[in-house]
Amino acid sequence: YIKFILGLTNQVIAISHYWKEFFVNHIGVGESSISVVYNGYEQSLFFPMETKECRKILNLPLDKKIIITVGNLLDEKGHKYLIEAMAQILVHRKDVICIIIGEGKSRSKLESQSKTLNLNDHVMILGKKSHEDIPLWLNASDIFVLPSLVEGNPTVMSECLATGLPFIGTKVGAVPE
Repeated sequence: YIKFILGLTNQVIAISHYWKEFFVNHIGVGESSISVVYNGYEQSLFFPMETKECRKILNLPLDKKIIITVGNLLDEKGHKYLIEAMAQILVHRKDVICIIIGEGKSRSKLESQSKTLNLNDHVMILGKKSHEDIPLWLNASDIFVLPSLVEGNPTVMSECLATGLPFIGTKVGAVPE
């Protein structure tokens, strides 16, 4: 059905070159009929702010390294691997906390995992935050990690980089691009 429907179109818009190549190589869409248009982000919200001021507003410690991730709490988003990594990080240094912002069906499993690994003082699963609040959380952090197993072209990547926050992501979808 996908091949049939895309075969009827004059133009296909892909969200990255990765997906353009996918449509060409796996679906059979002609390369000349595909345009790449990247995801945008709200520039009036996502820009660099003073880290210490953001931490004071959010009541976060000034003397810790903060790893953050934002996304739906679903198995394919890979948050369990980030929590596992926190256990390893804490073997080497104790001044790190991980903030997970999002909601979804995996939340209870992630909370249980954090408790089982005795990470409750180092992993904060905060639930959903408003989109307008996310820039404050990003600017309060030291690094963003996207541990996803599957992605298209995540808007949160552009939002992170717009705040000046370093971004680490898995090699999926358009993330490497």
